[in-house]
Amino acid sequence: MSHDPNQTEEELLKTQFFKEWQSTSELLYYTVICVSVVTLPALIFMFILLRKYKKSNYYHFLCSIMAGNFVLLATIFSNVLSDRNVAFFTGILPGVVVCKLSAFLVNTSSFFVHWAWVSMYVQRFLHVFFPLRAHRAGVKSKDIILVLFALSVISQLWSPILITEISLGADESSGTYCAEDPKIFGESTLKYLIFFECFMTFFLPFVLTVVADFSVLIMRNPCTQKKAFTVISADEIVHQDEKSPLKIVHKSKIMRETTNYKSV
Repeated sequence: MSHDPNQTEEELLKTQFFKEWQSTSELLYYTVICVSVVTLPALIFMFILLRKYKKSNYYHFLCSIMAGNFVLLATIFSNVLSDRNVAFFTGILPGVVVCKLSAFLVNTSSFFVHWAWVSMYVQRFLHVFFPLRAHRAGVKSKDIILVLFALSVISQLWSPILITEISLGADESSGTYCAEDPKIFGESTLKYLIFFECFMTFFLPFVLTVVADFSVLIMRNPCTQKKAFTVISADEIVHQDEKSPLKIVHKSKIMRETTNYKSV
């Protein structure tokens, strides 16, 4: 690789670093474009497909999760296009507004999606282990989703405050990027804030989801306890076969047996 003999060793390292960063950004750019072009239409198709399962306990959660993923991916996709100065996006919004808005949308949708998975699996856990106390999903799921959405918005209000547009050089002509404003908090405070954000958005929801899911799969196993029970899906109830442990009795027969028992 040829270089200017007048450049110092530090300048050569900066030039090499910039070229590597540019090639990596080029790869990420085309990766985001390909993933977005495939995933965004797939999410729309899944919305249409899920309409047939409105009675499912997981319908509202799955729809909200897909909506959150759609907002997340659409925001990243639009940011990538705007960075390449596509005519449609150029000059619509100032760079600092784009940074604050995109950070808020990405963080809020990511927080909402991960905790929506937790809520769905916890609700399934309650329905399996406490069937008499837990109610069917329906309106209750909508209430949970609304509360979760409000918490997601409130927990990410720091994003538009801290995130700003930072210039690479003396002015914006050298290029800009979105990052935390160092003038508001110190570097150490920002590290703790980012660590707490990652813990609450990714690590803790992942652990709770795994615990809630595996508890249902493991604790229902007959080998783990003497008084085990069998989890029966909705499809097994609707399409019964001879091997099904559940036998549905007609209401009239139940009433008749109850009357005979009282007469005795």
